[in-house]
Amino acid sequence: MIQFLLDTTNSGSAFKDNWVLLVLLGVLLIVFMVLPIFTQKRNNKKFQEMIDKIHIGDEVKTIGGVVGKIIEIREISATEKHMVLETGAGENKSTIIFDMNAILNVVNPAAVPEVEEKQEEAKKD
Repeated sequence: MIQFLLDTTNSGSAFKDNWVLLVLLGVLLIVFMVLPIFTQKRNNKKFQEMIDKIHIGDEVKTIGGVVGKIIEIREISATEKHMVLETGAGENKSTIIFDMNAILNVVNPAAVPEVEEKQEEAKKD
């Protein structure tokens, strides 16, 4: 690269000799810009599937590290849902309201009756 910049006598031929390198650099730049877009779309799809499968009674962990059992799901709008988590043990239980997007993962899924599963499938159709 330095030799290319210092070469003042054959500036036209240096570009002709390095065109393959410039094309390869351009292709690599495009690949590294486009590849993260596809992986992010795949991750968003997996996250949305996880959110859609969550039911009352599931034990979840939030992105803040709070672990609790879902006791209520509130649908605020078509795109926004809140969940009420019950945390603590014994007489020291408390409830906290979180946005559904705050879920990191499902720690312990609850058993969902078949009747609810059939109703959800009917809603999707």
